[in-house]
Amino acid sequence: MEPILLEPLESPAVLPDFVSCYSARLPRADHRLHFRAGRECVARAMARLGLPDVDVPHGPQGQPIWPAGVTGSITHKRDFVFAAVARTHDVLSIGIDAEDLIEQERAARISSVVMLPQESFVGGSAVAAADRIVLLFSIKEALFKCLYPLVLRRFYYDAIAVTDLDVPARRFEAALLVDLSHGFERGTVVSGSVQVDERRVYSGTWISSQPVAGGRTREDATI
Repeated sequence: MEPILLEPLESPAVLPDFVSCYSARLPRADHRLHFRAGRECVARAMARLGLPDVDVPHGPQGQPIWPAGVTGSITHKRDFVFAAVARTHDVLSIGIDAEDLIEQERAARISSVVMLPQESFVGGSAVAAADRIVLLFSIKEALFKCLYPLVLRRFYYDAIAVTDLDVPARRFEAALLVDLSHGFERGTVVSGSVQVDERRVYSGTWISSQPVAGGRTREDATI
């Protein structure tokens, strides 16, 4: 099989320093290359941790199946691929996501699927309406990738409400609106980071220990 030519890129600053990240640009926007390119970025991120290059297959929900002692996340959009890997003694789970910025008309079509009424003004006037939809979508995708390996239960956009979004400070907070599992009950708060450039938004979150239900979060649990 012909090797993929990856152009290394600086990774989005949405995860803590102990997470090994690797980002790259594909030679062309081809979704058929995404799986292979994602695994290549994983291999390079793992090498930075001194870990061997091992197979990372996908599970029944499409989630990566990480080797023992390792966790991570992968995202790709058009010609962009981003992988993040960490040792499980540092973090239980990671979620990352990248999404293209879109025009207002398209954002309006998906807003009812992604955005809850209480999220209509999250981020305030510093966030354009179309960008708010993309940010909410990306944040919730990252949260799903982070939480699914821990709760082993599918959930959708209406299961999470983003309660605080500060794009200049690159941070968000979100609360669960449903009970997912022990330690991830309704009211559990999970936080993370966002970054926006001229093309895309990026989101990242991680959990190093079980968060506390009832609208609280442990400072050592999330970004």
